[in-house]
Amino acid sequence: MIWQGVMAKAIAVALNPITGIDVLTGAVVDVTLLLTLSRLYGLPLTQQGAVKLLQTMALELGGLSVSELLVTLGLSSLKGLLGLTAPATVGLALPPYLAVAISQAAVAGVASYGLGKVAKAYFAQGASWGSNGPKALVQEILSTVDQDSILNRVKAELLAKIHGPNAASAPVEPAADSPGFSNEM
Repeated sequence: MIWQGVMAKAIAVALNPITGIDVLTGAVVDVTLLLTLSRLYGLPLTQQGAVKLLQTMALELGGLSVSELLVTLGLSSLKGLLGLTAPATVGLALPPYLAVAISQAAVAGVASYGLGKVAKAYFAQGASWGSNGPKALVQEILSTVDQDSILNRVKAELLAKIHGPNAASAPVEPAADSPGFSNEM
């Protein structure tokens, strides 16, 4: 389920050419992931509660959230500019547009994966951060996530959707020894 949320967010961010709207679209996907995970664990969560939980997690994710936002806004601006120039360049701007869109989507996917893993741990503990609080739980989870493997897998899956399954040069499955990676939920 987490991986489905990762790819939904990556695709939503990649396809949206409007700066800022892609960030909002990604947040909607993250809220939906939180609501889905809460139901899976049998814990009631309203949309408003999911937004508050997302805000708390974003604060605790710290650097990951800030870097995601900065990269997303920067790449979003570049993507928007390339999209606008595509007609004037008779499509020559499309390959760079796709490269930027896939990079932006991969960064968003990594952030969503981290968020999903933290949410899973939070809900598995009965909607509790544990005795050490949210910061400790987030640090514990993120220390086990291989961000490079997630980034490469998101890129590979997006390229496969665009060009077919043999187009991506990056391996779709990270190495078995990649800590924190799983295709679960």
